[in-house]
Amino acid sequence: MSEVRTRVVPGQLPVAYPELWSAPPRGPVLVLAPHQDDETFGCGGAILLHRAQGDPVSVHFVTKGDRGDPNGHYSGEDYVALRETEARKACRILGVEEVEFYGLPDGFFEAREDRVLPLSKRIREAVEAARPGTVYYPWIGEAHPDHFAVASAVERVAAGLSGVAFLGYELWSACLPSAVLDVSAVFARKVEAARVYASQLRYTDYVPVGIGLMTYRSLYLKNRGATHGEAFVQFEPPARAPRRSFLARMLGGRG
Repeated sequence: MSEVRTRVVPGQLPVAYPELWSAPPRGPVLVLAPHQDDETFGCGGAILLHRAQGDPVSVHFVTKGDRGDPNGHYSGEDYVALRETEARKACRILGVEEVEFYGLPDGFFEAREDRVLPLSKRIREAVEAARPGTVYYPWIGEAHPDHFAVASAVERVAAGLSGVAFLGYELWSACLPSAVLDVSAVFARKVEAARVYASQLRYTDYVPVGIGLMTYRSLYLKNRGATHGEAFVQFEPPARAPRRSFLARMLGGRG
C-alpha cells in the first residue's frame, strides 16, 4: 500500500483522488468509538476485513451512552448495561471479543477543552498498551460534539507518535477521504451487527443511512465491481513552521 496523504484545502487546489483499497492495512488494530454503535457504522466493514486477515482488533467505547433514551422507553431497565450488552453482541458479530468501556457520560465534552486532556492521556495509555499498527477513530470534521471531542483527543496523541496509522471514519459528517475501502464482501455482516443496536434504532433507523453512505462511497470503486465502501481520512501532523535563526530572533525579523 502506498502512502496516504490528507486532503488539500478545497478551493486552493483540486482535491486529491483517494486511494482505493481492497483490503485494510495489516497488523493489530485499536478502534475508538464515542458511543456504542459508532464502531459498527463507522468502520464495521474494516473491522470484519481485519479479522478475516487475522489481525487482532480491540474496540474501546468512550461514553456509556446514558443520554441515548430521552423518551424513557427503557426507564425500568439498567440502560447503560443494555447498551453495553448490545455493544458486546455487535462486536462478536464483527469478530471482536476484546472490548473496553471508559464510562464517560454522554455530552462529556460540551466545549470544555480541559475534558479533552484526560481523555488524551487515557487514549495514549491504550495505544501504548495495544501497540496497534492502525487506530480508527471519528474524523475531526464530525459535527457531533462527542465525536469531535474523541477526534480531538486522539489527534493530540497522534501528533506525538510515529509508526501508527490513524484513520478517521465518518458518521454524521461526510469526509474528503484519503482512502476508500471496498467492504462489499462483508456488507451483509456489517448490517447484521448494526441491527443489534435496537435501543438506538428505536429512535432513528440508522441502518438505511449507513447503507446509503456505503453505497455512495462505492462510487469510487465501481470499476472494480464493488457495491459498498467505507471512507477514511488519514491523520498527518500539521507542518511545523521553520525555526528562525538566532540573529533573526534577536532582531525581530525573519530567518
